[in-house]
Amino acid sequence: MPARTVYEITTEGSRELRALRDEAFTEFELKPDPVDLALAVSADLDRELLRGYIEDRIAVLVAREQQFDHQLDRRWPDQNLADDLIVTHAKMRIRTEIDWHRNVLANIDKLETR
Repeated sequence: MPARTVYEITTEGSRELRALRDEAFTEFELKPDPVDLALAVSADLDRELLRGYIEDRIAVLVAREQQFDHQLDRRWPDQNLADDLIVTHAKMRIRTEIDWHRNVLANIDKLETR
């Protein structure tokens, strides 16, 4: 096993890290997803082309979800509960994206066209 590199953080770096941590725990912002805008202005797209875009996005999301599954299967020596929770959070977010994209596919023929 290769030797671990240990990094030291300065006092100023520690202060900045605590400030960023506090900000991360206290602020929440739900940013618009660019795919929402793309969908909103997709009336001129052929439905099959749009379906292809959505199916491709689902394939990418499913592959990414599988990567996280493998990450959980291959624990590293100092992996802890926080690490597991972070991976689980990412997986849940990806699963929600997959479900939303599948909902778009189910409703694609109901979208307005030009």
